[in-house]
Amino acid sequence: MHWLLKHYDVLSVQGLEKLIVPLSNETLDVIYYVHDDELFNILQNIHTST
Repeated sequence: MHWLLKHYDVLSVQGLEKLIVPLSNETLDVIYYVHDDELFNILQNIHTST
């Protein structure tokens, strides 16, 4: 369990919990992990919003 806490963080976004790379003092960029089932919808939303 301790290993998991060092390598991942959980971010709550609109009531949904997202698994993210832990934030550091060096960068405030949020990088989150996504399941391959969600990938198409995420990419489509990004594409249509730009």
